[in-house]
Amino acid sequence: MKRFCDTIEDETLREELLNAIHGSGAFRMFKDVLYRHGIEENWFSFKEEAFKEIAIQWCEENEIEYES
Repeated sequence: MKRFCDTIEDETLREELLNAIHGSGAFRMFKDVLYRHGIEENWFSFKEEAFKEIAIQWCEENEIEYES
C-alpha cells in the first residue's frame, strides 16, 4: 500500500492515503480513501501488477518457466 501511495502525484491525496495505512483498521481506512476519491481501480491495477512482478521474480529465482 505504501508503494501505491508513493505513486500518487497529488500531494494532499498521497498524504491522506499514507495517514490511512497506519494503526488499527489501516486496510479499511485505506480502502475508504480510495473509494472516496474514486481511485480504487488504480489500486486494483497497481496491486495486480505488483503480484505479477513478485511471481515473475520468484519463478526466475527458482529457474521456473512462466508465461506473462
